[in-house]
Amino acid sequence: MGRGHLGRVTFLFTDIEGSTRLWDENPESMKAATARVATLPSHAQLMARGAAMSRDEIVLLLLKHLRTGMLDDAPSPGDGFSPIRRPVAEYGEHLRGRTTMEPLIKYPILQHAWFVNDIDAACNKWHRMTGAGPFFVSRGHWGDRHLYRGQEMTVPLDYAFGYHGDTHVQFIQQNHEGPSIYRDMFKAGEEGFHHIGMLVPDDDIEKVAAEFEAAGFPVASSLWAIANVIYVDAREAIGCFLECHGDNPQIRGVFDGWKKAHDEWDGHTDLIRGNRGQPVD
Repeated sequence: MGRGHLGRVTFLFTDIEGSTRLWDENPESMKAATARVATLPSHAQLMARGAAMSRDEIVLLLLKHLRTGMLDDAPSPGDGFSPIRRPVAEYGEHLRGRTTMEPLIKYPILQHAWFVNDIDAACNKWHRMTGAGPFFVSRGHWGDRHLYRGQEMTVPLDYAFGYHGDTHVQFIQQNHEGPSIYRDMFKAGEEGFHHIGMLVPDDDIEKVAAEFEAAGFPVASSLWAIANVIYVDAREAIGCFLECHGDNPQIRGVFDGWKKAHDEWDGHTDLIRGNRGQPVD
């Protein structure tokens, strides 16, 4: 037996809407339409045509082929089916420039972060609802080399970090007005889910930033916190920001310490602690 395909495989399942009615009303056109499934372009054809296309663009190309019967922009005449007239590029500029079918987010999502109006209240609510905790809080934090869209960050932030099972939970509070990736999503008085976070090999942060930038997702903020950190504005794709935090033994040690505190916690003593682990009144 030959060796199986080892890469990513995309299956395209097709259906003709209202097929029962169409078979009754126009059987000849339906025969022609269903015959097109057998004429889908081969892998080699797609690679020749779509070498610079993303997986999403190739699927759109296949869908258009099913509806037009060809791989150019001309509709098939007289078959009673409307072609897809929008060019592939209009389905999102962020799909262009991709030369690989690998996803942009290549590492496990480790953190879920919420922007809140009151960190202490958020910690208590999350503990009451999910058992999360203890939380390690840093107040009035200034990130080293902290930039927002190319300019120096002008407001300090409060952070809280904790665990719920294996999920790393973060809360962020902004006490002073000023531009930030948090104000990009929430006006004063608003709160909600803000970003997901992943650890990226320290030496790859610049490369990962360039990949997102090339795909149309700008780096909105950056700082240094034991490692280089970037925040990618991925709202158009996933509805939130993405934090890419440099991965090294030091940051792993910090995360492991928070996780160990959660695993060994009695569930009620010192729910809110300082960033060095000391209880906070």
